[in-house]
Amino acid sequence: AGNISNQVNAINGEPVCEFDHSREHPDAPNCCTGSYTVTITHTDTGQVEVSPLQHWGGNPADCYNGAAFWDPEASLSVDGWPVAHIVFVREQSWSKRFHWERLSTDYLSNVVLANYFDPADHQPGAAPAGFLGAFAEPAHVFQCYDHAEELLAELRLVVREWNEEVQFYADADPDTTGVEPYSGNPINDRRDWADATPGSTSFVGLAQ
Repeated sequence: AGNISNQVNAINGEPVCEFDHSREHPDAPNCCTGSYTVTITHTDTGQVEVSPLQHWGGNPADCYNGAAFWDPEASLSVDGWPVAHIVFVREQSWSKRFHWERLSTDYLSNVVLANYFDPADHQPGAAPAGFLGAFAEPAHVFQCYDHAEELLAELRLVVREWNEEVQFYADADPDTTGVEPYSGNPINDRRDWADATPGSTSFVGLAQ
């Protein structure tokens, strides 16, 4: 009778991947990779049609963000991944000041650069979903190699956000809550990983 009964991963008879966010917003990425087939069963005849192998077409690099993407000196591969930034120090001391413009014009969250999280906020898995993916790198990593590319030392940097400047300078509580006395706005103005991705299965969305 022309009626469509959607079974698995389909809407109105068309294949749908839940992580293809471009369906909901044109600026959002398609995070679906891999292949699939479409199986159609005609209820009146029982005939079954199976399509050739098809691909979701997503690009994982479009679905990640962070300091490696935001570094003013970052270089990206053809696929859009940050490539290693190599500095030849020739056995001399080296320093660099990292500076990124404020995120507030583009984001409602600090998670792009502030990668600290409390495992207690993300059970099960003890980490945000964005840190559990195959391409994820939770830490800011600095490595030192010799001429034979043998690893001599490694720094794994974690950056956290503070809800109040006064608490930051006092090295006190970074997660104060409540409202500001004059404006009535929340003290916790920007979402950290606990706020933006409670648990270990929710991802940071475009609106965050």
